Amino acid sequence: MICIDGQFLSNDTAAISGNRGFLYGDGFFESMRIRKRKIEFEDYHRQRFLKSLALLGFTNTEDLPKMFDDVYKLIDHLNISDNGRIRASIYRKSSGLYAPAEHNFGYVITGSPLESDYQLNEKGLTIAFYDDQFKMPGKYSEIKSLSSQLYVMASMFAQQHQLDEVIVCNHLSNGIEGNTSNLFIVKNNIIQTSPLSEGAVDGVFRRQLIDKINKQQIRFEEIPLTRKMIIEADEIWFCNAVRAIRWVEKLNNGTYTNAVAKNIVKLY
Repeated sequence: MICIDGQFLSNDTAAISGNRGFLYGDGFFESMRIRKRKIEFEDYHRQRFLKSLALLGFTNTEDLPKMFDDVYKLIDHLNISDNGRIRASIYRKSSGLYAPAEHNFGYVITGSPLESDYQLNEKGLTIAFYDDQFKMPGKYSEIKSLSSQLYVMASMFAQQHQLDEVIVCNHLSNGIEGNTSNLFIVKNNIIQTSPLSEGAVDGVFRRQLIDKINKQQIRFEEIPLTRKMIIEADEIWFCNAVRAIRWVEKLNNGTYTNAVAKNIVKLY
C-alpha cells in the first residue's frame, strides 16, 4: 500500500510505485518535432537514442524500433496531421535501489499538436546568464536526463525575471547552452557553438544544423564560448528540434541582430 496525494493505493495499482524514472531519475527523454505526420530528423533521433541507451547501460536496444512504431501510432491517435511535439521518456524497468537488478528499458510517450511550422521569432528574445548553479561536463552531461533539476530551476529563474531563456554555464563560467536549447553565436559571419566537452547536451537540432552548415560551406567553429565572446557577439541563437532557431535581441545592456539567422532558417 502506498499514498499518493492522499489516495491510498496498492503497489500494483500505482504505476509509479516502482518506476525508477520517478524514484531515481534513471533514464532520459527525447523531444521530437512532427511535421506532416513524420518525425523530423528521425535518423538523428534514432542515433541519439542508441547512444544514450549505450551510455546508460540499457541492454534491450532491439526494442527501439517497436518504440518508434508506437510513436507513429500515437501520432495517429492524437490526429497530429501537420505540426506536433512528441516526448518519449525512457526509464529502466527494474527492481533494486540505486543499483538496478536488470537493464531493460521501458518508455512513456506523450504528444500534442502545435499551431505552426518552423519559423524565426519576429521579436528577439531577452536573456541573461544563469549563475545559481553551474553544470559540470562529463560522460553523461550530453544526455537529456530524466533528472533535469538544473534546467527546471534555470527555467524558474527565467520566469521570475521575465526572461525568455537563460544561458547555463559550466564550472569555468563558459556559456554552454540555454535552459531549453543549444546555444550558437555569430561573430564576423562565423557561426560558433560550444563543443560537447564543455558540458552541452548533444541536441538533435544542434547536430543536424552543424551538418547543414558544413555542407553549405559556411564558416563554423566548435569552440568554448566565454562570457566575453557571447556578450560581444553579433548574433546569439537558441535552437532545439521542436522550435528550431530563435534569435536573441537583448542580453545585459547589449542588443543583437538576426541577419545570419534569417538565412539559416531558409534552409528548413
